[in-house]
Amino acid sequence: MNAASGHVKQVIGPVVDVEFPPGAVPEIGTALALSNPRINETEDNLVLEVASHLGENTVRTIAMDTTDGLRRGMPVKNSGSPIRVPVGRKTLGRILNVVGRPVDELGPLTADESLPIHRSPPAFTELSTQVEMFVTGIKVVDLLHRPLNDSLSLLIPDVAERLQQLNETRLSIEPDAAAFAAQRATKEQVRTLRRIHTQLERAADGPAAIEQDIAFHHAVADASGNLIYRLILDSLAEIGIASRLRTIGRIGKQAAVEHHAQVLAAIEARDSDAAREAMRRHIVAAGEDMDLPSLKTRKAK
Repeated sequence: MNAASGHVKQVIGPVVDVEFPPGAVPEIGTALALSNPRINETEDNLVLEVASHLGENTVRTIAMDTTDGLRRGMPVKNSGSPIRVPVGRKTLGRILNVVGRPVDELGPLTADESLPIHRSPPAFTELSTQVEMFVTGIKVVDLLHRPLNDSLSLLIPDVAERLQQLNETRLSIEPDAAAFAAQRATKEQVRTLRRIHTQLERAADGPAAIEQDIAFHHAVADASGNLIYRLILDSLAEIGIASRLRTIGRIGKQAAVEHHAQVLAAIEARDSDAAREAMRRHIVAAGEDMDLPSLKTRKAK
């Protein structure tokens, strides 16, 4: 056993304790490797990530694959670096597992570069002042949330465009979510909707009313079980409340209260069609309030 190697001391499910010689204990976040024949015959096919130091030259690690078949005393190699994954254009369209190995049965991935998953943040001088779209590569996030890569500025110059995109998506999802809520809402969820509706009636105009408005929609989303709906609402909260760029506006708090009352009444009556139509009218009115022309056009149709 050399200075960079250790051995398995204990296995508890996905947790593996590894002992190293004195002075050779790896840092937290370091990737270790060993061969587990239960996975396949490839050498070093099981990656362990150091999660904590236990003392007495022992580290506690988390296995990135099954630990079935491991036994005490098995040799473990220290890679000396965190888990590294391929990056670059050659990874586009490929499916990689948590340690950067292809699992799409399209053959090996010959990327020119790989980067560790744990890295220091960029220097302040390397940050950009330009506001641009940050593409995550996660389809549902890029389609619905469209986060901005804005290193130094809190301004959102294209807020109107983002609001229009979000409200277009809301119009295609929220009415159906309200209909599902009418079918599935529990008594406790209905009570929550009533309580939030009362808070909206009592709230002052402006940010306080917006907060209760969005809370009502979150409660509808919970009752419907629609997680994508929640993601859209989080986006609206980010640019509608945190930035203080919008209020309930010309439709007025009272109109919003009336819209919510119609949605709530339909959900309480278990009337899916009425809940769908009431929510559609509410979103269209909100789009008109924010001068979103596509929503006006859709209403006219």
